[in-house]
Amino acid sequence: MISIDSFKSDTSEMVSLLKHLAEAESPTTNKAAVDHMGAIVAGEMERLGAHVEIDRQAEAGNNVIARWQGDSSLKNIVLLFHMDTVYPVGTVEHQPVLEKDGALFGSGVLDMKGGIAIFAEAVKKLREAGLMGKRSLAALFTSDEETGSHHSRAQIERLAREA
Repeated sequence: MISIDSFKSDTSEMVSLLKHLAEAESPTTNKAAVDHMGAIVAGEMERLGAHVEIDRQAEAGNNVIARWQGDSSLKNIVLLFHMDTVYPVGTVEHQPVLEKDGALFGSGVLDMKGGIAIFAEAVKKLREAGLMGKRSLAALFTSDEETGSHHSRAQIERLAREA
């Protein structure tokens, strides 16, 4: 059984991942930076047993789709995340990621790199406990949410139809 206490007992991996994500700046308008973030996320999802697809984009950063296969006769569970931020490259130099009084501060920590780190920890715990469930799980990590999801909209809609 997984409990909230299992999350509280050891947050070191989750916090470490969140620091890494927050330190990897990824403003929407910088394709190379968002693609770098996508490579980090893709690697983390592969480490967690996902089949990873890269949805290559010409103008915006690439989107990442992570899938864990389940029973194909059932509808998928689909989760949506975004990797881009509003902060320009260089922000981390004058506003470094900071851990203080049990909290983490930095660009994108709340919106939405924290969600990515929590999701990764949840998948890790579910896999360790053998509780991934019967349904396939798909997670879409988009590159352009902060500017309206114009380049990721087709993927969002496609995955929504699978749910």
